[in-house]
Amino acid sequence: MAEVKTLRLGQWLKDRILLTDLGLFDYNSFDKIERYGGFFVSRLKGNANPTIVGVNQIYRGNSIYVVGKRLKDVLPLLKRQLLDVVVEVEVKRRKYKGKMTKITRTFRLVCVLNEETEEYHVYLTNIPTDVLIGEDIADLYSARWEIEIGYDHFI
Repeated sequence: MAEVKTLRLGQWLKDRILLTDLGLFDYNSFDKIERYGGFFVSRLKGNANPTIVGVNQIYRGNSIYVVGKRLKDVLPLLKRQLLDVVVEVEVKRRKYKGKMTKITRTFRLVCVLNEETEEYHVYLTNIPTDVLIGEDIADLYSARWEIEIGYDHFI
């Protein structure tokens, strides 16, 4: 959580995409990014287990019904390359006058199968489906890794 505190969110986010690593994973920050008019893509933390409340893309074949289920209940049953859904999470807003408020937010969740490891890479984002398809979310996030590798050469 310490890394989250180093990130200064503000108007500079408007119409920009922030690619974050797991050290910056925070639902409250994602809520703020969207309120500032920005976009984000992050890997989903391993202990996160959001509820699926909608489906962005329907797949043919032997698909399972996922709405109303928790992600960790669905992932072991998947037999597809991609799952693109809407999830609901609880956002804890900071204390105001000694009282913390909680709100429910919905974000987009994209799971892409890594064929080498046969495991899903899971991404949380607020980028609409008409802007980037699920596969493009994974490709965009992989660009973060390329930047990080390049940054290591300067240190």
